[in-house]
Parts: sequence; structure tokens; C-alpha cells
Amino acid sequence: VGVNYEVLSGTDGTGTATAFSTPLATGHKFNGWADIFLNTPANGLVDTNGRFVYKTKEAGKFVACYHMFAADIGGADYGTELDILYTNKIASVKGLSYLVKYADYAADTNGVDTTKMWASLDYKFDAK
Repeated sequence: VGVNYEVLSGTDGTGTATAFSTPLATGHKFNGWADIFLNTPANGLVDTNGRFVYKTKEAGKFVACYHMFAADIGGADYGTELDILYTNKIASVKGLSYLVKYADYAADTNGVDTTKMWASLDYKFDAK
């Protein structure tokens, strides 16, 4: 279980709106899987989120994260997002696992409501 508070500044220190930009970073991993905030809004981004992770060898891994997004300048509510992930090994095939991932962004003043879902298979092998 964890709580995170992240601020990507919306000001250059003089009061001018100049969003902090991270063009080579991955907003997907840190600012919600719906990818609404791959570019920081002009008024900045405050991401307050809580995360729950449960992992066992038998049951696999479950992750749930709830984000509350707001502007750094002015404090406008941008919206909220729920991210859920489940992954586990497929016991009958050595090295094979699956992943299901879901993101649901509910917009207030930034972007539009967005829902995304992923499903994937992963195979790991020894190159001996």
C-alpha cells in the first residue's frame, strides 16, 4: 500500500504559466495509464494517488491505483483515474505469463473521459 504526491510545476517562479516538461520520460508509468498527461498542462499537474499491490507466487500480481489530478496553478480539478492490473504465470507452459491492464479516466476540466484496456502474453526463455 502506498500514497504518492507529485507536482510538475506550472510556473517559472515569476508567476508566468510555464509547465515543467519531461519529453523523454514516461508519463504512462507515473501519471495514469490512460495517457491523458503525457504532456504537462500549461498550469502544471498535481497528481495525488494511492496504490495497492498484492503479489504471491500462486495468485500472481494485482495492482490498483487511484489518481486525483489537479492544476498546480489555480488548483482546477482535472479529473480522476482508476488503474487496475493483473498478471500471472500460465502454469501449463513454462515461461509463459499473461497480463490484463485497465485504465478509466473521468475528466473534470482537462481532456475527455477515456477508458483503455490491454491484454498481453509474455514468454521468457533461456538462451543457453
